[in-house]
Amino acid sequence: MKKNENITTPGAVVVKQMKLKKMTETELAAQMGVSKNQIQKLIAGEVRLTDATAAKLEKVLDLPKEFWTNLEEVYRAKLEEE
Repeated sequence: MKKNENITTPGAVVVKQMKLKKMTETELAAQMGVSKNQIQKLIAGEVRLTDATAAKLEKVLDLPKEFWTNLEEVYRAKLEEE
């Protein structure tokens, strides 16, 4: 098993929350006011989860902004350890 397989990515949590809300990437993007491409990049971990994105996720997925920013910080710190 690769070391980074134990890391929970912000994108994985976004996907889980989308499934719980029965929401598509397109619907999430529309509700957040961003492109579907931006959502796909976030899910893939290709872009950092910014404070602005965290605030939008809070409004749409009902998890606090601090949850998202902390998750991103932990994720990036673990990547640095690799």
